[in-house]
Amino acid sequence: MTILVVTNSNDPTADFAIDNFMKKNVPFVRLNTDKFLTEIEHEFAIQTGTTPYSMEMKIDGVDLNIDSIKGIWLRRPEDPIPDSSITIPEAKRYCITEANYLLRCLYSLLENRAWVSHPKAITYANVKLHQLEMARKMGLLIPRSLCTNNPDTALKFIGEVKNVVVKPFKANVIETEGTTAVIYTSRVDAAAIKNIATIRFAPTFFQEEIAKVKEYRVTIFGNCFFVTSIDSQSDPNLKLDWRSSSDKPKEWKADDLPDEILRKCFAMVKAYGLNYGAFDFALTPDGQIIFFELNPNGQWAWQEIYLGLPMTDALIRTLGY
Repeated sequence: MTILVVTNSNDPTADFAIDNFMKKNVPFVRLNTDKFLTEIEHEFAIQTGTTPYSMEMKIDGVDLNIDSIKGIWLRRPEDPIPDSSITIPEAKRYCITEANYLLRCLYSLLENRAWVSHPKAITYANVKLHQLEMARKMGLLIPRSLCTNNPDTALKFIGEVKNVVVKPFKANVIETEGTTAVIYTSRVDAAAIKNIATIRFAPTFFQEEIAKVKEYRVTIFGNCFFVTSIDSQSDPNLKLDWRSSSDKPKEWKADDLPDEILRKCFAMVKAYGLNYGAFDFALTPDGQIIFFELNPNGQWAWQEIYLGLPMTDALIRTLGY
């Protein structure tokens, strides 16, 4: 029995985990979905009568049968890339659509296996406003939040809340002419207010700015959890968004949180049907713990690399080994 790692060709977290799989003699097959149309042979057959369906794939010279798959780690799949000989845009889109649909069929046929996590659960969980509402219902404290394309509504919110940040609702990475830019959380200042009319072009996500003492990351794999924290307020570059520093992993340390907070994290993961979740919290000067978001498929390898936390072991156990 083997673990199927579904990701893409350029995934350092998968590279790191797979290196540990090999050291621990955990069998695996890596499916890079971007290569699905060009490097992977596949056969899916549905028979009549009592004969069950069959699935065979050949990946990097390795034959994979559906019956041999014990668990699936859905890391970072990307759209399949059509063969370079296909140049007509409509033909490219057709190939991509058909390949993605076949991958969806594969995920459905494997639904009863161990997942970290199933795509349906990830899609369900990856909705920021729903997360905030679920967290509120579970008794977690959240920032006041507004998503709007109405400048007047935004100005009213800013006037009432006073200290407000703006962050991407979903698209935090923008690619233009071969370059990639990341949009981080930023403060709503006078310049932003002056240009507030531009929010009519797209939904814009505003939140109350939370005064922080430090920030927490809670990472859950199945029944295992890890709590880490960073003193984000001692570095001006980290105050609004700790992700904006390239040195961020070195600043983190192992920590803990009250059992009540952890129970609610596990409850959210269970409610969404996930087997993995990365939660972000902040501790305020008056001792409150504020929930920001749940990433249902976030990065975690840096915590094992820099802090020695046994996250790969937790992943392996969650996948049934």
